Amino acid sequence: MSRRRSLVGLSLALAATVALASTSRAVAASTAEVKRQGQLVVLTFPHSLSSFMKAGADGSYTGVDYDLMRAFASRLEVKLVVKPVQSFDDLIPELNAGRGDVIASSFSITAPRRQLVDFSASYFPVLIFAMTRQGAGVTVGADLAGKSGCVVAGSSQEERMNRLASARKHYVKSSGECWGAVAGGAADFTLLDSTAVLAHMDEYPQVVKAFQLPEADAYGFAVARGSDLRAEVDAFLEQARQSGFLYQVVKRHFGERGAELFKLVK
Repeated sequence: MSRRRSLVGLSLALAATVALASTSRAVAASTAEVKRQGQLVVLTFPHSLSSFMKAGADGSYTGVDYDLMRAFASRLEVKLVVKPVQSFDDLIPELNAGRGDVIASSFSITAPRRQLVDFSASYFPVLIFAMTRQGAGVTVGADLAGKSGCVVAGSSQEERMNRLASARKHYVKSSGECWGAVAGGAADFTLLDSTAVLAHMDEYPQVVKAFQLPEADAYGFAVARGSDLRAEVDAFLEQARQSGFLYQVVKRHFGERGAELFKLVK
């Protein structure tokens, strides 16, 4: 997708947000409303390789985001309801249509998204790697020009790919599919968070790190613009940091190696 199309898409999303505001909730979801309903509805796009929100065959969920949102719902003394969406780029429209209270989906904090939602403080910092097949000879961003990049539509990696190189896009539904796409030759490269690299690199020895991008990323939880839930989430995250709960959740899902990376880039 070209940068022009991305900008057009952002403009349409902004327009849709304004339209939705007049047809859904009169105000953004509030803490009082969540407590009145007795449930916190969390929007997410789970997939089988996610260490943040993975759906089990029995309808259960596991992952960093799930553990944190379960603890947050407990803090509010309400039930946690996980509501999966059909595709990753449905998350913000669903939130702004009033069909959920919080987005929790290893959701990167980006400038375009800040125009559409309010983000909590970051809770998980990540590094970004360009991943290619072994022996591809890719060492810098310029080497990606004209190549095929595996990416999820609407993701922060698509935004980053647009800035990094003029690459052809090989779209997939979830980022976990990019491992197989690169390994099998359907795509030449992909951009992946350090969390995904850490969790799955051993499973795909033919896919290697070509280079690390200079910028870091960070995940946050998103709420509707103007919602006081953001302050509640921030207070919860601060307590989770101070108590060590956040670190223990990371360690549970990423092990000692992941926990050390978490500390290194925090």
